[in-house]
Amino acid sequence: YLIPLGAGAILIALLANGRIATVYCCFTALLFGALNGWDVYLALWSALVQFSGVYAIATYRERTALLRAGLVVGGAGAVTALAVETLRGQLEPLSHSIYGSTLACLGGAIGVGLVVSFSLPLLENLFNVLTDVRLLELSNENNPLASQLAIKAPGSYNHSLVVGTLAEEAAKSIGANSLFCRVAAIYHDIGKVNHPEYFVENQR
Repeated sequence: YLIPLGAGAILIALLANGRIATVYCCFTALLFGALNGWDVYLALWSALVQFSGVYAIATYRERTALLRAGLVVGGAGAVTALAVETLRGQLEPLSHSIYGSTLACLGGAIGVGLVVSFSLPLLENLFNVLTDVRLLELSNENNPLASQLAIKAPGSYNHSLVVGTLAEEAAKSIGANSLFCRVAAIYHDIGKVNHPEYFVENQR
């Protein structure tokens, strides 16, 4: 129960999409059950824990989403572990079941966050994938390139922020990737930092 199985599902969901992550969950659940002597209950536990991770990370729009996803996986793992022990008829002694639930909760709440936080940057660079996590980092006003635009071309920077807000709302209305559109709009005038005085919004 301590194995952070939800981490793999969350990584696949962030690097690819929810559908591929769902297929991964089914395959991993069968493999996990097979590795434990074709235990159907453990395979079911594995599938539910991973599905909860995919569901929890579906809308990654703030940095606390990963922490929240870990807590969801931990809670789902603990409840499901208790259910598995009940179905097996091994609820007694109660301390044994509580111990298993506690391990499942720790594996999800702490293990998932640690594994995903450590692995995601490496996998992003390895496969050259632009994830929502990276987009959030780029949209941060403390990003060096965004700070350079704000200092050298404040008029263009404010214009870019307005365009980013408009692009985000437009993307939401048609079901496009709103975060990507906002970040792309923020950097669409980045070339103006070379000669900001050429553009009227930066002239005094």
